[in-house]
Amino acid sequence: MKEQLLDNPTYHAMITGNANLSLGSPAARYFPAEISPFVGLADFSPARFDELAQVLPAGRGTVAVVSPEEIVIPAGWKVNFHGLGLQMVGEHAQGPALADWEFVELGREHVPLMVDLAKLTNPGPFGQRTIEFGNFVGVFDGERLMAMSGHRLHPSPYIEVSGVCTHPDYAGRGLGAALTYFQVERIRKMGEIPMLHVWAHNVRAIRLYERLGFVIRRKLHFTMIERSV
Repeated sequence: MKEQLLDNPTYHAMITGNANLSLGSPAARYFPAEISPFVGLADFSPARFDELAQVLPAGRGTVAVVSPEEIVIPAGWKVNFHGLGLQMVGEHAQGPALADWEFVELGREHVPLMVDLAKLTNPGPFGQRTIEFGNFVGVFDGERLMAMSGHRLHPSPYIEVSGVCTHPDYAGRGLGAALTYFQVERIRKMGEIPMLHVWAHNVRAIRLYERLGFVIRRKLHFTMIERSV
């Protein structure tokens, strides 16, 4: 089943839709730190973590492992964070009318505004090159970025809606729903299937995505680790 690749979404993204952005060996891959902390492992054996340690650049700090079950991190690594997330698929998602909003394609000239908004709202890791995942759009109030959304992991035929965030001054206007559904429609036009990840404790966001028709597929474990030797 094609859905099985979603049990290990980072690895399958790095060997399919995001292969152009990932580095490493065939079975232990990573994104440059300025793009994303995620790494992708073909399996979660100690041998694979040893391989990852060999391919990561010297001085690379914390990286993020996504796994279908909680895993024992082998010697040579230390755990900085562990969190539980939900993976949701929007194959049949429906959303609000989009005509009321002007969606602006975001480019490199917008990166400072995007990074500032991400720092304020914490939608997930967002660096100077995260925009290279592509298809980021924003809604502006004059020169001020009110809200944005984009793509991230692309384990074909799935594309992750990501970076969805709204400045607190503009909360409650339906921007999050509109920007999420804009990406749903864009992904469908690309012939792919929308999906996303959300922290399991973020009840407000989960309810928003469920209203749009996203369905919880499974729980996933997010573990932040770094080399200890």
